[in-house]
Amino acid sequence: VRVMLLAAAVATLLLGSSGAVTALGDTLALRGGIDPSQSLFVATLISLRIYHPLFAFLVGAVIAAAAWVAATQRPTTQSWWLSRIVVGIFVVQLLVGAVNVALKAPVTMQLIHLLLADLLWIALVLLSAAALSTTAYPRVQASVLEGVSVGDD
Repeated sequence: VRVMLLAAAVATLLLGSSGAVTALGDTLALRGGIDPSQSLFVATLISLRIYHPLFAFLVGAVIAAAAWVAATQRPTTQSWWLSRIVVGIFVVQLLVGAVNVALKAPVTMQLIHLLLADLLWIALVLLSAAALSTTAYPRVQASVLEGVSVGDD
């Protein structure tokens, strides 16, 4: 569980970084900005735009797998709900990203896309906390508390 959640977190951070590169290319080139034919840097950023959505599908698979493992290996109510929330936010994020591309990245759509990225990160952190807590893994809790006396000794 720990490895899957760590993989999902790292993949999400990398996806966010690729999104920042994509947004920078959009910001510099669209709506009368810098002409890509006159700037190698802008042309490179624009050519990298295709990789963010492709990487998003790969990261989505990692996130879905991590959510499934967390929900099945640490079956608490919180893990169950948070795993579904994480996957749900990611699906909505993919749809908003597609609309963002179709509309040529208006600022409003970019902000909504960024908000969903923040919500996804928060939900993923909460899922990790719920799945890795000692109440989700009773054997750890029992071994930690073994030999501990409670009272006024």
